[in-house]
Amino acid sequence: MQGFGEFYGYNCQRLAHNYYPGHLWDNQQKIETPENIDGISFLPSLLGKGQPQHNLLYWEFHEPGGRQAVRKGEWKPVQYNVFDSTQTTTELFNLSSDIGEENDIAGQNPNIVKELTELIKFSRTESGDFV
Repeated sequence: MQGFGEFYGYNCQRLAHNYYPGHLWDNQQKIETPENIDGISFLPSLLGKGQPQHNLLYWEFHEPGGRQAVRKGEWKPVQYNVFDSTQTTTELFNLSSDIGEENDIAGQNPNIVKELTELIKFSRTESGDFV
């Protein structure tokens, strides 16, 4: 599940991305969440209850030269070709007015780009599972 909408018959109005489906159901199945996961189950939100939220979301892809992004509020910077720092470019999108990510506004918002690309660096954790 990514973004807002319906998931297995439940309606979710929270920003979410589900990489670990078992984490969603841990409260109902009495499954212990591994300690090394910093995710938050969105089951309470699906059930119409309150829950804590992440300050930001971070993700990366290793395909086509590597990509990294964060989502903080309405802003989403995306860095392309991150495996070669001489080729890395950054685009910025305001998702409140451009949900389709069609208008790169990085040039008009250099301070926001700087702040959020620092968050990308801060949010990344090295992993032996992903090289």
